[in-house]
Amino acid sequence: MKIEKAISEHKAAIKNLEELFGMSIDGEIEFREDEIWSG
Repeated sequence: MKIEKAISEHKAAIKNLEELFGMSIDGEIEFREDEIWSG
């Protein structure tokens, strides 16, 4: 059951990030960070 708890916490963290950035996150976090730093 630890795995299920970790997955639910991970999903909650992603939801918080989506609300923070006001965008949908589909595994493009690294790409967007690179874009910000290079821009």
